[in-house]
Amino acid sequence: MDRSEKKVIRLQRANILETYEDSIKPRVLSNFTTDSLLIKELKKVVDELRDLRKEHPDLDYCLIGPKTALASVYARHRNPREAVQILHEVYNFLKMTQFSQIVTDVAFQISIRYSEFENIKESKKWFDIALKEFAEPIRGKFTEEETIWKIEAIQLAEKLSPTMMSVAKIMGYW
Repeated sequence: MDRSEKKVIRLQRANILETYEDSIKPRVLSNFTTDSLLIKELKKVVDELRDLRKEHPDLDYCLIGPKTALASVYARHRNPREAVQILHEVYNFLKMTQFSQIVTDVAFQISIRYSEFENIKESKKWFDIALKEFAEPIRGKFTEEETIWKIEAIQLAEKLSPTMMSVAKIMGYW
């Protein structure tokens, strides 16, 4: 897809991503930066990248990083509702692409964001989604009849993703 685009479009995208990687992303990764200017800059990056590929939004993989970063900054800025909205967009995009590990991480982040505004029902629902997203590529799809799917998924996740499961245990998901 990139090669079929005009050179000026490819250069614009490269410049936007270079600015993001060099000057914005380091500030996102800094745990001390939560200012509204950073949110404004991230929104601008997302909008500019989206505009460059508006005819093919289903192929816009380069939005994953900036959108996830924007959700992270919103969460640190004590705005989990905005964060969860953006994470839902990223999750839906990733589901089309079959990036299973990233899908799991985003589903788990959605779960955490829901817990921040005390929507426990949605939080636990998204934890279950994250567990299934994590376990199913390894062991195959769980069927509706399987009543102990969660136990098997937790056992897999404890072995292969102990950090996620530590956070989940602290949050009381299981």
